[in-house]
Amino acid sequence: VDVMPQFTWVYQCRAERGNSITQLMEGSIPDPHIVTEYNGKNKFLVHLLKGQNHGLFLDMAVGRKWLQNKCEEGEVVSVLNLFAYTCAFSIAALNGGADNVVNVDMSRGALKSGQRSHEINGLVEAGGAKF
Repeated sequence: VDVMPQFTWVYQCRAERGNSITQLMEGSIPDPHIVTEYNGKNKFLVHLLKGQNHGLFLDMAVGRKWLQNKCEEGEVVSVLNLFAYTCAFSIAALNGGADNVVNVDMSRGALKSGQRSHEINGLVEAGGAKF
C-alpha cells in the first residue's frame, strides 16, 4: 500500500495594491509554529498565515550561520541588528556566544515576536539582548 507523506501547503498571492491572500490549502500548522535552523540550535517563531511576511527570511540562513560562526570564534562580540524584524540575527549571534545585541525595528509587533523567539531559545534569562 502506497501512503502519501503528510505535507502542509500554504498558498499566498501578493497583489500590487497590498491586497494579499494567504490560505492554508492542505495539512495543518501548529500553534505556535517553531522552525529550527543550524542543526536545531536556533529556534524561530513563525506565523505562516498572518500576512505576507511570516517572520523568517529563509534566504538569509547563510548570513545567520556566518554571523553565528563569527561569534563562536570570538571575532564578533557585539551586534547592532538594524531592521531587526523578528530578531533572527540576534538569536544566531547570542547562540554563537555574542555578549550583547541591540535590535532596532519600526514595527513593535515584529520585535515582540522576536522577543518570544528569544524566550523559546532560552536567551532572555541570559540577558544580552535589547529591543
